[in-house]
Amino acid sequence: MARIAVGLVLAGLLGVGVSRAHADGASWVELARPAPGENIRGVVPLVEVSGRGLVGFPDPYDLVVAIDLSESTLLPSGMDVDGDGTLGRVPARPGRKLAGRWSTDPDDNVAHAELLGTALLLERLRAKAARVGILTFAGGHRLRAPVGSPQEALSSLRRIRVRLDRSGTDVARAIRAGVRALLKAPEQERGGRQRILVLLTDGHPTRPRPAIFARRAAIRAAHHAADHGVRIFPFLIGAEALARGKLFAEMAQLTDGKLHRAQTPDEFAHVLLSLDSTSIDHVRIRNRTSGATARAFRSFPDGAFDGLVPLVPGENELEVTTQTTDGALHVLRRTVFFDPASAASRSDLALAKSLRDRTLETELMVHARLGAPTRRLKLRVEED
Repeated sequence: MARIAVGLVLAGLLGVGVSRAHADGASWVELARPAPGENIRGVVPLVEVSGRGLVGFPDPYDLVVAIDLSESTLLPSGMDVDGDGTLGRVPARPGRKLAGRWSTDPDDNVAHAELLGTALLLERLRAKAARVGILTFAGGHRLRAPVGSPQEALSSLRRIRVRLDRSGTDVARAIRAGVRALLKAPEQERGGRQRILVLLTDGHPTRPRPAIFARRAAIRAAHHAADHGVRIFPFLIGAEALARGKLFAEMAQLTDGKLHRAQTPDEFAHVLLSLDSTSIDHVRIRNRTSGATARAFRSFPDGAFDGLVPLVPGENELEVTTQTTDGALHVLRRTVFFDPASAASRSDLALAKSLRDRTLETELMVHARLGAPTRRLKLRVEED
């Protein structure tokens, strides 16, 4: 058994810095790269700065997160969840009894990815107009926290233990339990609130048997959720789950939700926070040490942004200034160190290629906006 130390990963497992402009948490901006105090050695004096800014749900909402803890969630997720630089893999002889022997790095399994993603979400919801419930499921289900404050839900999440559960995966039961939890939220506080069920899982339902009955039961449960105004947002996690999704896409469509395939725990939190939101109006990235601004800057509809910032030898103080669509101004700073090298490394070549590709991408966008025929734009990309 592995106790989930969620409190530890919240402090910066992914190297994320967060800025909130208002006490009510109406908007926030965070940096994903570079890591604080990162030492950069190379011949290319550039560093990628990337992050995201969002304005949260405009209306109050009730949310239940249903976390799949069935047997298969002990397998590797395909991502470095604990950030130790080692990717968990299926061992030559998987354990049959102990949960920690299904992966060479148990902290990288699907269950830990689900729990970390939920923890990151709850941390960001603390100041928002949201009430949250937590339930776990396999062949059965357990309500860990009724719909209430995000702080209470996070406290319950920290007490979850990962155990080997061979009872199967009953998605239908999890959906119905989530709907019940949402319907039990106090009426006097729920007026006009959205009802959302987030389903974190790594595969298809297996209960009730046979599998075709399990799938039909899940669809019936989705209809039940739709009848009660509950939107289902399934998040598929794990290497095998990423290739699936037809059943979950149908359940999402029935309830006016949307299927997502989460590549990282942080992505789960990002996507959910941006479901009904707008994001960034303006971003400026610069090196305060040298005064240089970002090259090949890009911004995306989901609030993400990135750019390549020139560096000088030694200490570099980077600054990101953003204005979100609610009018809030955010300023984030991060210090990195650049040590010039005499020979190019693989990271140098990748960085140079990224700069070249982004420059070409920008040229294409400019020509498209000006109405210039793209066939007249001559591009030449040489292989390294």
